[in-house]
Amino acid sequence: MFDDLRKLTGNDRKLSKEYYFLGKDKEFLEKYGKEAKFDENGEITVNSLIKLAHLDIHEDRMINMLNDEIGSGVQTYENVISRLQNFNRNHHLNDEFMATIIPTQDGKYDL
Repeated sequence: MFDDLRKLTGNDRKLSKEYYFLGKDKEFLEKYGKEAKFDENGEITVNSLIKLAHLDIHEDRMINMLNDEIGSGVQTYENVISRLQNFNRNHHLNDEFMATIIPTQDGKYDL
C-alpha cells in the first residue's frame, strides 16, 4: 500500500506516510471498516482509502500507476490479452478502471 501511495502522491514521502497511517488508524478502520475492501495482507486497499478518506489523488497519477502495474505498452496479442483479462477480472480497482487494447499497424497491440 505504501508504494502505491508514494506513486500516487508524486513520491511525496511525508504525504504518503500520512495517508498510510490513516489507512492503519484504528478509529478510521472502526468507522469505515464495513465499507472498506481489504487486500490479501489485511490492509485496506488504496482505492478504499482514497474513497473513504476523500483523498485528493490526481486521476492521471492513478492511471500511470495502473499502467506500470499491468505492464502496458505494445506487445503480442497473447501477452496483452492475458494481462487485460487478469486486470479486468481481478484487480481491486476494476470497478473504476478497465484495461483496453488498441491494435497497432505492425500487428501487435497496445495495452
